[in-house]
Amino acid sequence: MAYPTRKPEITERDHGILRLLWKWKVLSTSALTAKFFPGKSPLTCYVRLQILSRLGFVRALDLGSRKRTGWSIEERGFRYIRATLGELESRGFRSEYLEHDFLTTALHLGEWLIEQPREIKTFSEQQLRRIHPDLWPSWVPRSDIHRPDGYTLDYRGSSPKIYAIETELSLKSTKRYESVAAFYGGQESLTAVIWLVENQRSASKLKDSLEHHKIRNLGAHNFLLRKAFESEGWKAKLSDGSLSGQSLSEVFLYNPTISPQFPHNVNCSAALLDARKRPLNQDLGNARRGRNP
Repeated sequence: MAYPTRKPEITERDHGILRLLWKWKVLSTSALTAKFFPGKSPLTCYVRLQILSRLGFVRALDLGSRKRTGWSIEERGFRYIRATLGELESRGFRSEYLEHDFLTTALHLGEWLIEQPREIKTFSEQQLRRIHPDLWPSWVPRSDIHRPDGYTLDYRGSSPKIYAIETELSLKSTKRYESVAAFYGGQESLTAVIWLVENQRSASKLKDSLEHHKIRNLGAHNFLLRKAFESEGWKAKLSDGSLSGQSLSEVFLYNPTISPQFPHNVNCSAALLDARKRPLNQDLGNARRGRNP
């Protein structure tokens, strides 16, 4: 005798997980635990993700080295939230460069994983790719020359500040940075550009390429080294540009020591960068105390 298949119950929390995965492409179990399962074991989050995976809503993806895993939205999950995303120019949703997108999300979202201040707005690379420019917020720069990996608007203080986010793990030839220099040379509304690069040699070569194309306001370009970022998250120091010597915490948070952007006392950067598929309970506890596991 065949029994009817029970229709899966998708909760409001599941809906939030799917929307976050669409916007940011790749997120770790630890990050999703911190955001959607506060005070719970990472195992609780992991079990729910496994259920959503079996239903075809999400997928666990190998990020490459060191047994790192990230979660992304799948076709069924995208169809489920499609109507809530507004009009899209392109219906795509998958990450094409997993490691790049994983690090970009950790860089861009950072300590705002759990709660983003009202005075802060973020526009991700996914949104830049999928939403028609006519529907972008007015503060997002428009151009066909180059697409950064996202933007952040900070309108605290006397005047708004706009930051472009770039993750450049593999350098291009100097010639290929001509359009990048032209783009940033014409964006007077931008306060600064934050580049995540592999090492100091990469930062120097990228800076030389931009200088070669006579970019205006080279000092607006700031560099963050991958090793330092993976170790320290938003506490890693920027170099070379107008923000040199400051950390992202100092740039973006009201107070990097005592801040409303640290709900539940969780180090969100550590949670975003912890790419183990099934973290242990004590590891999330380390993140809550501000230590990378």
